[in-house]
Amino acid sequence: MTYKLTIDQKPTYLHVIVAGENSKENVRNYLAEVLRECEKRSISRVLIEERLNGARLELLEVFRIVAETGGMVRGKLDAIAYVDVFAEG
Repeated sequence: MTYKLTIDQKPTYLHVIVAGENSKENVRNYLAEVLRECEKRSISRVLIEERLNGARLELLEVFRIVAETGGMVRGKLDAIAYVDVFAEG
């Protein structure tokens, strides 16, 4: 695992900062870990602040990961907000 999660529990949501290397494996793993944390804390809203280094994933790979993860999230989370801090304008 080459990423680190920092979790700040707010009154109505989790603010998660993920830092490390940008890879398909890390994205899949950190999303699963975020879901576990939301379930453990009975929180259904999450803000993910992504600070991953390295080449951005191809659009098709992102869609595949979202499709795979969608089944795990369905019915468990009400809202997910995502910010890629290193995204180019």
